[in-house]
Amino acid sequence: MAGIGYRLKALVKEDTFTNLARGYLYSAVISSGPWLFTVLCLWLLSVLTSSKATFVEVEKFRITVIYVFAFSLVVTGFLHMVVSRYLSDALFADDTTKLTPAFITALATTAAVQFVIAVGFLFGVEAFSDIRFGFSLEYRWMATTLYVAVSCIWIAMIFLGAARDYNSIFLAFLLGTGLSFGGGWGLWQLWGLEGLLTGFTAGQLLILALLVARTLSEFEGRVTFDRTLLRYFNVFPTLTLVGFFYNLGIWVDKFFFMFGPTGTEVAPLFYANSSYTTPLFLAYLTIVPTLSLFVIRVETSFHDTYRKYYGTIVAKAPFREIDRARVAMEENLRLSAVRILKLQGTISLLAIVFAEPIADVVGMHSAYLPIFRVAVLASLLQAMLLVLVIMLLYLDQRTKVLWLSGLFFASNALFTAISLRMSYAYHGYGYAVACLVSVLVGYLLLDKAVRKLNFYTFMNQPVK
Repeated sequence: MAGIGYRLKALVKEDTFTNLARGYLYSAVISSGPWLFTVLCLWLLSVLTSSKATFVEVEKFRITVIYVFAFSLVVTGFLHMVVSRYLSDALFADDTTKLTPAFITALATTAAVQFVIAVGFLFGVEAFSDIRFGFSLEYRWMATTLYVAVSCIWIAMIFLGAARDYNSIFLAFLLGTGLSFGGGWGLWQLWGLEGLLTGFTAGQLLILALLVARTLSEFEGRVTFDRTLLRYFNVFPTLTLVGFFYNLGIWVDKFFFMFGPTGTEVAPLFYANSSYTTPLFLAYLTIVPTLSLFVIRVETSFHDTYRKYYGTIVAKAPFREIDRARVAMEENLRLSAVRILKLQGTISLLAIVFAEPIADVVGMHSAYLPIFRVAVLASLLQAMLLVLVIMLLYLDQRTKVLWLSGLFFASNALFTAISLRMSYAYHGYGYAVACLVSVLVGYLLLDKAVRKLNFYTFMNQPVK
């Protein structure tokens, strides 16, 4: 996101409140758009329909959307890091003609694979077993469409970092979410559950269409298939697993609570646990300001020191100057960590102190407050972990990031399984402890990588 981060940084430098607000608002949308607007839209639709629809209908719609976002993110995780690396290499080589073919290839591959997965689950299970979901044919096709659309949005988000027109990106999410809400509400009154999902899906399709149109008009290159991108999966196999394990780590605790003994069967193979997922999703909203800060301030400032360091190497500067640039990068990381902790620590503290008024405003049951408070702390740690992963990838520490992502997934699964055997008061602690352990290990890995950066940089060069 450094590319678009520089443009937003220039906007907020125009020392006016309006530009400052616009810059951070755009940054929030770009860094958190899909899940931020979905959580808000899903909450509004659930509140409005709950008075007239049955609890089961509302839960069926909510769990369908949750399944779509959870499994689409986990599966596309195989592509995220590899596509990001390919995009970064193309931009570093100043070869923007590769961007459009890469975008088309990633989008087409994602759509084809995810379509097969969705059809195999929603139609294949009923065709080859005695299981009956209880969903109409129209509902299942619409869920398939939503799954493919959201998967493609995740891929489109990768390319937004190189985009220049942040106004169009913001407008895409604003219009699409408006259609998801208005269409879902309007069609629900005419067509019931199928109408609710159809209206919501229409908004996501609009977001995807606008993002695709913006990307194709933004970048050069022919609309064609790029085989070179596919070869990157063989060149960087660790990145394939990094994206998968990291995204699975984010969701594994939710899966344990949904599919475990605390979950409720909404339909065959569809399980929900609102007492856990609701406070978790609400807590995630507290880290949006930190993600905005990261895009505008943290990543751009680090990117400056990063380019300066490698610039001195390319220029064959004296070792003293190279190491001075490395030290500047190390100091920048420490300053960024302090900046994030100050902002997110303040927001998290306020969210914990004012948890009850927040719950009253959004209509969350007071029984969920203990999990919400723990989830707020876990979200803070999750944001720090994301920053650590990105910084390690900047330094090309792919193997270390793979181990860190695997640790995050495994520890979250282990500690969540332990917390499930304990009382309700300990629910959520498994996720929080997993985040804490991963952040501590990630910090040690990053600290070592920066201190030994000269060694890693020169030892990894090919011998001629």
